[in-house]
Amino acid sequence: DYYTDLNTATGGKWICVSRIPDRLKSKAGLSNFVAELRAMNAKLSPLGQTLCFHPVSADFAPIEGIDPVEYILSAMPELYICADLYHLNRVCGDMPGWLRRYAGRVCMVHFKESLQGTLVPPGQGDTDWTGVFPACHEIGVEYAFAEQESWEGDPFDRLKEGLGWVNEQNKKS
Repeated sequence: DYYTDLNTATGGKWICVSRIPDRLKSKAGLSNFVAELRAMNAKLSPLGQTLCFHPVSADFAPIEGIDPVEYILSAMPELYICADLYHLNRVCGDMPGWLRRYAGRVCMVHFKESLQGTLVPPGQGDTDWTGVFPACHEIGVEYAFAEQESWEGDPFDRLKEGLGWVNEQNKKS
């Protein structure tokens, strides 16, 4: 309720659920998680708000032979996706292909990366970004963020660098 009220007060559209809760990391738990997401979605729709799911690397680890993210997204075709490209890059060899697979459902992306295990501003790490920006354009991603959860140096300088790189790449694609 806090987040839906905050969204209503600020005119926000999206409510993003990040991670599969540890308590639901079983085959039965995934089914329960989908039921919880459906209930949230039903509550949000009349408020003009939309639910999206933000999987992290650990969410892709198989559970009882099931790909949890695929299970959730298949069970709820109406669920939107917030693609954190740092996490997606760690588990998927083909970020553009993964994004295209969910065309029409990826509402936002987080551009974040690392260099030898340390988070750095987007564009300063070892991520192969080939094809990511064109894929985002092709599938109609509405929002892109330069994300920096930790940093060395002035955080505003790091944000400026990351956002500058994202904007520069966006113009090129």
